[in-house]
This record gives sequence, C-alpha cells and structure tokens, in this order.
Amino acid sequence: MYEVNQDSVLIYGQRMYVPNQKNIQQVILDKYHKIPCAGNHGYHKLITTLRKEYFWPDMKKEVVECL
Repeated sequence: MYEVNQDSVLIYGQRMYVPNQKNIQQVILDKYHKIPCAGNHGYHKLITTLRKEYFWPDMKKEVVECL
C-alpha cells in the first residue's frame, strides 16, 4: 500500500503520506482551515477534504484539536 512516486514522495494508497512532525501537519491544517475562501465548515468537511490528498496517523485527532 505504500510506494514512492517519481518525485520521491511517499504515497499511501492515493494520498501523500505526511510524517509524524507536528509542524508539517500544522502547515497543512492551516492551509485548509484558515484560508478565508474556505471558511469554517466544521470537522466533517475538513477531514473529508484532507483525506482526499493526505494521510497521517491520528489525523482525526489533529483535526479536532485544530478546531
């Protein structure tokens, strides 16, 4: 299920695997949660959007803490 693509990015299924580094995860969360055009549509919308592109262990927990 894990593979490295041609850009040397670790892929889990169809999603980019994000290492367990809080600063990297926070940058991604900020990108999707704090941009004005995205608005705040709550937990379900945010986790659904993130799961389309990214994977990291305990992602749900991080999203709840972000909100």
